[in-house]
Amino acid sequence: MSLRIHLTGRLAVIGPAGTLDEDELPGRQGRLLFTFLVLHGRHPVSRDALAEVVWATPPPTSWEPLLKSSVSRIRTALRRVGADAVLAGSGGTYQLRLPHDSWVDVEAGVRAVDKAEAALRRRDLGQAWAEAAVASAITRRPLLPHEDAVWIEQVGEQLRVGRIRALEVLAEVWLARGDAAQALAASVEAAGLAPLRESSWRLQMRAHAAAGNNAEALQTYRECAALLHRELGVAPAAETRELHAELRRAVGRP
Repeated sequence: MSLRIHLTGRLAVIGPAGTLDEDELPGRQGRLLFTFLVLHGRHPVSRDALAEVVWATPPPTSWEPLLKSSVSRIRTALRRVGADAVLAGSGGTYQLRLPHDSWVDVEAGVRAVDKAEAALRRRDLGQAWAEAAVASAITRRPLLPHEDAVWIEQVGEQLRVGRIRALEVLAEVWLARGDAAQALAASVEAAGLAPLRESSWRLQMRAHAAAGNNAEALQTYRECAALLHRELGVAPAAETRELHAELRRAVGRP
């Protein structure tokens, strides 16, 4: 059985001998340390850098033995679930070396979005939906909620963008399958996550039109145009304007 690591939502490690819950890690510091080491598993991380991750503000004067103790407790917790992972310390650094077939949700979510978009381009709707659904499920969950650090914000932004992309794929699939209501729900959610992203607005317009609500589609365009003008001082992109013109022709407007 390969190692499965869930960093989003409630932290957990599923190994051959059981499941490690976040409460079994050494407190808040342990959760921060473990998450950072998993995300940077391909590279050794200096102890000084880890001290900044764990304590953020200037660490206590006795931080080195405290860090060593947290690392030791993480090693013990991983061994309990049969995790074939090595948390190695060498030359003032630590590195968590995971088995090659390990599954980490953050990485899996990013891969799933890429696969979903590729499947959509070749019109494999079943594969596109399956991958986008996986990506959406992973990226909707927060990483280390209630924690505030630049590296957490960076991963959180990666998850947010991944969720938007997954929602747009789902909207495209549902439009292709004739489910305008589902397409509209996904595109509205995507636009809520990135209000200035015109592709989500266009999907909303298409979903309204597919449901026979051309007036709603035109109103969506007006809202998009007003937002772009107010926030950026620009008009919608050519692709958005062309869709608007097509919808106007459909309702008999010049």
